[in-house]
Amino acid sequence: MKSRSCLLILTLLAVSLTSCGQQKSSQEIAETVKNSIVLISYQNERGHGTGFIVPGPTGVCTVLTARHVVEGRSLNLRTNDEKSWKTQSIQLSPSVDLAVVTFKPIGEKCPYPSLDFGNSDSVKVGDKIYIQGFPDQIGGSKLGPQFVQGYVSRLDILEQGYGISYDASTFGGMSGGPVLDFSGKVVAVHGKTETQIVADLQSQQASLSPQQQAALQQAAVRVAGGVQINTFRWGIPLRNYLEFFNTNNLILDHLPPTMRADAFLYIWLSFEGVLDVLFFVGWILMWVFCGCVVVVVFCEDILRQNGLIEKVTKVIDWFKEL
Repeated sequence: MKSRSCLLILTLLAVSLTSCGQQKSSQEIAETVKNSIVLISYQNERGHGTGFIVPGPTGVCTVLTARHVVEGRSLNLRTNDEKSWKTQSIQLSPSVDLAVVTFKPIGEKCPYPSLDFGNSDSVKVGDKIYIQGFPDQIGGSKLGPQFVQGYVSRLDILEQGYGISYDASTFGGMSGGPVLDFSGKVVAVHGKTETQIVADLQSQQASLSPQQQAALQQAAVRVAGGVQINTFRWGIPLRNYLEFFNTNNLILDHLPPTMRADAFLYIWLSFEGVLDVLFFVGWILMWVFCGCVVVVVFCEDILRQNGLIEKVTKVIDWFKEL
């Protein structure tokens, strides 16, 4: 009986570990993201952008987008079900190209699903990514979302929080849309083309670091030579959202438990310093200790047969002495 219990525990552990970041098909990801996309248009001017639903306070729907999409504008919001909503609040990050917009739904809870957060620090060059947004339409046809894919081409640190570059067929109007990894989780917010970023950086070149000026010169040469114009796009890693907006008490308390751990890790490493990191390590050690106890209780016979019971017992005794 104990052997069966041990096998069950180990199987559940393996499933839980492999389910993290499980790869999904592009069709599955497109189906997941479509109900979370928001069209952001303007009341007094032409043009539009994209946003997407993220976890937020009860009683409102929270939309993450790029700051340059909403800054200084009166907004109209339209969800995937063709409903229009009035903006309740707009909060801009002063340092990165991100903004959070809220609107009041009918009822207590937001009826639109929020997208899951991924780990933007784990993104690597060559990774496949997906982007959804509302590109400009030709001939005045109705705006509709487009789902495109691409590959990460470069990782860097640029002004306004930009850090992930990719080769994908995006167009004007898709700014503010989600950049998703192979498991359908958000790792960045789609922002600007390399050409646009070069123009922005050239206007503030005097304040750039030597590394940023070198990167700017390389990009400017490519753009001036007509190479890679409007080919490479840039996104703001999700880390920037988790770091900044939590300092304003916007998100951490409203994240689902499965997403809260990633957010804690981002924020602790960035802001709270050594003490919080030590606390986090202690929390991990506690779970390791509990795991050892469970293994001894349910798998004692197997461990004893393989001569491992003494080693596990020593680990538990070591924890007790801490």
